[in-house]
Order: sequence, then structure tokens, then C-alpha cells
Amino acid sequence: MKRSGLNAKLNKKLVQQVETRWNSKLAMLRSVAEAHSELLEEFSGRKEVRDRLLKVNLDLLQGIVKILEPFREASEILQAERVPTLHLVVKCANKLRRGLRPCPDDSLDIQLVKKRLTDNIHRLRIEPLHLAAHALQPDWRQKSYGDWADVREGHRLLLAKATEEAACFTAGEEVQEPRQREARAKTKTFLDSDSDSSDVESVKNGPPSTPSAAVRAKRELDSYLLAPGSEGQDILSYWRGKENELPLLAKVARSILAIPASNTSSERSFSVAGRVIEERRTRLAPDSVDALLFLNSQAKREL
Repeated sequence: MKRSGLNAKLNKKLVQQVETRWNSKLAMLRSVAEAHSELLEEFSGRKEVRDRLLKVNLDLLQGIVKILEPFREASEILQAERVPTLHLVVKCANKLRRGLRPCPDDSLDIQLVKKRLTDNIHRLRIEPLHLAAHALQPDWRQKSYGDWADVREGHRLLLAKATEEAACFTAGEEVQEPRQREARAKTKTFLDSDSDSSDVESVKNGPPSTPSAAVRAKRELDSYLLAPGSEGQDILSYWRGKENELPLLAKVARSILAIPASNTSSERSFSVAGRVIEERRTRLAPDSVDALLFLNSQAKREL
């Protein structure tokens, strides 16, 4: 079609599948479905090609395109750069599962396609990390999808990570606290030597003990889960505003939401690097390559 120039004559251009590009097969099928009537007119004088086009089951083709379209939307959402995506995995997977439910008017072929896709989705394991990221979205913090995706697994992982953060924070305090307590005790003893002995003793013993790391983490998680909803609020803005109220969970949120849902971004970087370090530029210094890749990413951001 391209070599003959016929593709340029079509109002709906045909798209060629590219093995290294996601969703390119769907784009090809959609273009054939959209251009089918035009192709029949264009090849009206060529019986062999026209007979092949007439053998295409247009209803089945359109049905497959309709089934696959949500997969394209989900993949584009999860491939996004410079925004959190990990918390969207559970929501996208659930939407795909719902879209594959059988309908009474489905043909046998469509039923078979849906079953194959459903089987493939069931092989995908939703990890506790996905559920934890899902629970960090305030609107979905208590939302589960049956045994397939129980958000309580995410709550348990958040609690464990918040406890780790609290323990690290407490350990840092304990390293500095003995020296600070001793210095305060000496100062207080010298300046308030005429005060009641019990006051001096209380300074030596230090302040009352703080809650354990597990207790602090549990309090924060319970406070978050019981807090009123914040429908429509950006997830990063929400946790930025909770840094003082929920410091442990806010830190956990930063570490979890920084994880991309897919490796597309790194694959794109490798692809760009392959074009930068071509055959005629093999002597580029590593620093120069890094600078060129950085400039490329910044140029894309400004666009």
C-alpha cells in the first residue's frame, strides 16, 4: 500500500504493525476496520484483492478492536512519565477484568477471545506493593476487589514499612539522646541547685518514654484510614500536605509512589541512548552521553 501510494489516497490510513511497539497490532486492526469500505472501492477492479477483503469478518474485527481498546488505554496510563503510576495498577487491572465479562449477544469467537484474555489476566499477580500503592490513594484506601485484590494486604505492608521508618527514626534519636540528656542534667543541676531534689532526679531520668515504633505506625495508619475522604485530590498533593500530621506514612508514600508501574521509561532511555551512540559516535565520553540524554529528556518535558 505504501509503495504503490494507495495508502496516501485513503481518508483512513492503514497502520503497519511494528513488533517493538506496544499496541501496534491493535492500531493495525483498527485501521483495517475503519478503512474497509474504502479499500473495497479502491480495489473494485482487482478481483483477487477484493475477494480477500470480502472474506474479512468485519463484525468480528470491530468486536476484537472494541475488546482490546481498554488495554491500550490502560497501557498508556501505566506508561506515563513524571507522574505516579504504581497506585493505578489495581484499578486498571480491575477495569480490564470487568470489560471481559461475557455478554448475552457475544458470538462464539468473541467469547473465545474474552476467555483467552481473562486467563492471561488471571496469571498476572497483584502484589502487596500494588495494593499498598492503591491504598495510598485517599479515595481508594478502603476499596477491595474480592479475594483477587484485598486492600487489607496493602494496609499490612504500609504498617510494616511505617514501623520500619519509625524504628529508624527512634534509633537515630537514641544515638543522640544519652549525651544530650547528660548535658541537660548537668546544666539543670548547676543552675537549679536550690530546687527540690526530685526535680533534679527527673532530669537525670529523662522524659517519659515515647511509644514504640509499632504503636506509632499503627496510630498513623488508623488515623489515615478513618480520616474523611478527599475526592479528586491529587495523590502527591495529598501526601505533601500530610507530612506533619502523618510523617511516617508520608515518607512511605514518597518511597512507594516513586516506583513506576512499568519499565517503559527506562526502555525509552535505552532506545535514545542507542540512537545517540551510533556507529559514527562510538568515541563519545560517558559524561557527554549522560549530558545528551539529560538534554533530550528536558527537551521532551518542555514540549
